[in-house]
Amino acid sequence: MFRMTYQAHDESNNAVSDTQHKLRRLRLPEDLTGKRVLDIGCNEGFFCGLALQRGAASVIGIDFDASNIEFAKAKYGDERIQFLRQSWAELPPGLFDLVIWSSAMHYELDARSVAEAIFDRLAPGGLFVLECGVLFTPGKDLVPVPRIADTRWYPTREFLFQSILARFSARQVAEAEIAFGDYVPRVVIHCTKALPSVILVRGSTLDGKSTVAERLRVAATKVVSLDSVVSRMGVNKHPHDELERFFVESYDPQDLGKLYMGIDAAKLTEQYVDFISKAVSRTDEVVIIEGYITDAQFKALTEKLRGSAVVWDMHRAQ
Repeated sequence: MFRMTYQAHDESNNAVSDTQHKLRRLRLPEDLTGKRVLDIGCNEGFFCGLALQRGAASVIGIDFDASNIEFAKAKYGDERIQFLRQSWAELPPGLFDLVIWSSAMHYELDARSVAEAIFDRLAPGGLFVLECGVLFTPGKDLVPVPRIADTRWYPTREFLFQSILARFSARQVAEAEIAFGDYVPRVVIHCTKALPSVILVRGSTLDGKSTVAERLRVAATKVVSLDSVVSRMGVNKHPHDELERFFVESYDPQDLGKLYMGIDAAKLTEQYVDFISKAVSRTDEVVIIEGYITDAQFKALTEKLRGSAVVWDMHRAQ
């Protein structure tokens, strides 16, 4: 029996979706050599097959429609591809270098929960490609929109970027356009994991560091005052290691500068930086670290946070 496919599996295939046009809009990486790929709502498997053509080492496609999965297995069967009939409520285990979620987000009322799961599955340096409908109206809203086939809920652009994709660095890569059977314009967004921003507000005593940090506090996930840290550790009654003993032995509430400078002289720079860096968590957005930091400590802290945070250096111009 003839089955009109949803995806166009070759350029001559008459299908519901203009798959080649969508492919151009998605701007998927041309070279996927050795990569692991996940296609969420894979439909009939076109993009899974494409990923294999572009060199992917392994591909998983998930869809809750049994006929889609059976078609995909028959069309793109390969030991490197798994087609799983399941929802996206629980994603396959492991890390993926490329995750695709295309033409499907409007079927999910809690899209942020799926985006959070994708964040956890995205490998370092990985790419999440989202194609979805979005309303260009004011407000952080989720709005019901009647379509030809049914009624679905769509996010405003503000809700999409600030809530659903809050943990990603997100960039729109294709202009909004209307798809067949829909009244909501669809966009394509490339997302990478957003690293915490660490702002080092550093300088000498009375430079105004604390004032600047206080004014920036409203935008911060947390603020770390180094004076408060070393003062608390300086009166520690239970020092556990060489660094903590140094804090106790060197603490002078009237001259904290001597303690900061002494860290490097005692060859404890790496231990101190490791201690301070524990204040930065992967779920942070903006962390302000305020206080006196020597050049050696600044260099070591920047190196320590490389790959896990973006470090910004702020100090008073002379």
